[in-house]
Amino acid sequence: MRNDLRATVSGLRESEERYRRSIDSANDAIFAVDPVTLEILHANRKAAEVTGTADVAGHPFLDLHPTDHRARAREFLARVAAAGEGTLSDIDLCCHGGTRLPVSISASMIVHGAGRFVQLICRDLSERKRMERELVQAEKLSTVGVLAAGILHELNTPLAYVQANLESMGRVVRALPKGPATSALRTGLSDALEGARSASTIVRDLRIFARSRDEATETFDVNDAVRMALRMAQHELKYRATVMAELGEVPHVLGQATDLSQVFLNLLVNAAHAIPAGNVRQNRVHVVTEVVGDRAVARISDTGGGIPSEALPRIFEPFFTTKPEGVGTGLGLAISRDILRRIGGDIRVETKIGAGTTFIVELPLAAS
Repeated sequence: MRNDLRATVSGLRESEERYRRSIDSANDAIFAVDPVTLEILHANRKAAEVTGTADVAGHPFLDLHPTDHRARAREFLARVAAAGEGTLSDIDLCCHGGTRLPVSISASMIVHGAGRFVQLICRDLSERKRMERELVQAEKLSTVGVLAAGILHELNTPLAYVQANLESMGRVVRALPKGPATSALRTGLSDALEGARSASTIVRDLRIFARSRDEATETFDVNDAVRMALRMAQHELKYRATVMAELGEVPHVLGQATDLSQVFLNLLVNAAHAIPAGNVRQNRVHVVTEVVGDRAVARISDTGGGIPSEALPRIFEPFFTTKPEGVGTGLGLAISRDILRRIGGDIRVETKIGAGTTFIVELPLAAS
């Protein structure tokens, strides 16, 4: 009997040790809390990492919450103590550095020998909340896109009137006697007509870009898609870098011209955002198209700061972005890679800190 008892005690100790090891290795912060005093009895390694305190045992659990969340935490612990279990979908914990970490809490009453405690499993919600914000932003951008498409349609007619009237006035002015006043009038009309034509081109490109399309592939000139993207990205680029385009003789490629323009536009805007504004002459965005083997290749290079090594493996992940909040959604590169892979193409990146970044786009050539 004595041997059986020793074996039972040894087994219980081993079981308890396995339980502690599993708790300590969990990816969620786990606390054991006294249901009466609300003091922390034990916390795993993740809890110490989150709170920034090596040993939180003996501290009041409510102190881990911001002051405006402590009443909710107290009510929740009371409910768990009465019901035996409960969940709290969203509450903040205080982290080291004074930051707040949104968590969900699953709690249950654990009876251990003659004692009992509340086990609280706190799951980090920060990534989920970030993705929710990005989805809301993406939905806003989609709505803005629909509105913009309607506005562009309405702008097309008045732009046509302006351009036609300027051309008519130009014919009248050319018939006037020469002189300083006439010369100034001709210059002004010429500039206005050039501006109207430029605006009309931008409206046309944006309407093509926003046009709904089916999944059928077509053959098109990749250089035309690059030129369209360059025109649309001009506003982002002109205050940051000098654009150099070397568009080679490339046979037609397979895919969707508007989709490919979207890819190039994303890459050009990213290149612009990688370069600080104000030093246009020193900085460059270089676009090259050529044929390499049986593929059309486009390279978009910038002289920005490069992509940090820790961010490089994640740049094609949806919603991942190194830009400040509100500047990017983190969807551009993910969408671009998806577009290219759907048509048998691909995209890769070469970067060096302090020396810039190059994105290489590969496309399948159309059958000759």
